[in-house]
Amino acid sequence: MLGKRRLGYKQTGRYFASSDYIKGKYMQSAQDALSRGLDVSSASWVKVKNGKVVDVDLDAYPAVATRMKAAPAFDKLNLSSAENDEFGTENNTPKHFSAISKQYESKTGEMADSETIKLMNPMNFIGNGKAVTAKHFRIRHGAIDRDTALAIPAILALKLQNSGVDVNFYSPWNRGHAGDYDLPELFNWIDSICKA
Repeated sequence: MLGKRRLGYKQTGRYFASSDYIKGKYMQSAQDALSRGLDVSSASWVKVKNGKVVDVDLDAYPAVATRMKAAPAFDKLNLSSAENDEFGTENNTPKHFSAISKQYESKTGEMADSETIKLMNPMNFIGNGKAVTAKHFRIRHGAIDRDTALAIPAILALKLQNSGVDVNFYSPWNRGHAGDYDLPELFNWIDSICKA
């Protein structure tokens, strides 16, 4: 088990997404790959010493993984993203959902209403005492996923964990955004819940 500092453990017993927590997720992923006999030496941002992953360079990582989407990635200034459609109307008129994109828009559009924006964010409902949350979550984010940063699913996982939910969160080595890369493990996880 990683130390308290790396987990981002607070004295209150709650977890938070610190840089050490993110680093720990990548280290665990690289170590698991190394333990399975995979060569991680091509990952210049991973430091291995005597067969053990001892560090990852979070400053070097973005240059290796590269970026897929220009900022702002989701609320596009010209309303062209799938997310703009998601916040849009039933007749497919896209809308903004962040004040900064609305302020600097390159194509005039409306802002989604505040209730829709609130409803689209699960963080508003986890642990609020009103919403019913699943008891078990399995969250995967590939170690080279360029669609979004590891911090996003980490914040979700930790919010769920802090609310007493059983969370299985992992960053599979050398995987991007696509799923279906660990189906046997997924089915075993489902069996472990259903047969418990």
